[in-house]
Amino acid sequence: TETQVAHSTPSTSFQVQTCNSTQMVTFPKTAKRTLIPQLMNHLQAVRGAHQLGEWLAGIQQITPDSLDRVMQIMFDLQFIGEHRLALELFEVAAPLAQTEGHRRELFFWSAQSFYEIGDFALSAAYYLESARLAGKRNPFWEKSALYQAAQALESALFYDDAARVYNRLLGSSPDPKMQAKLRYRLAQIEHIRKRDLSP
Repeated sequence: TETQVAHSTPSTSFQVQTCNSTQMVTFPKTAKRTLIPQLMNHLQAVRGAHQLGEWLAGIQQITPDSLDRVMQIMFDLQFIGEHRLALELFEVAAPLAQTEGHRRELFFWSAQSFYEIGDFALSAAYYLESARLAGKRNPFWEKSALYQAAQALESALFYDDAARVYNRLLGSSPDPKMQAKLRYRLAQIEHIRKRDLSP
């Protein structure tokens, strides 16, 4: 069953359509992002996200364009700090991803929310999977995901693993500014190692 999601702008509803039914999912207008943190919009966003999650759990297929629009809600939830709720929606949406691009995006943005809630190890794992899915066909995405993974590994205190990722990036990055940034991170890790070894 093909599913369509149409975002009506500037209204505050998402119209969800399948071949059998139409459902309205309430969600605040987010074009003016400076208005999102207001309490009423925040509560409305949470209610709308719960509605959307229930709907997503009940479908088996969604078009790539519709998934793009649905993912925009997850990004808005991240913007207002609702990372756990965003993660719930990412998890429900993941089986609906039909393209490699969507899968790598879901891993990447899930990783960001895991980082924000303090689960650094899981964040690193998701960033690494996003980098793997990007592969050599999307080198910019791969390098960005790898760098984020290394930072998450640092935050998780996995310094050896972080250093390996930084060194991997250093060996493949021709940009002098990026090389300087990577060498600085490696130097910081070495400093922490020496500090931890000192009596």
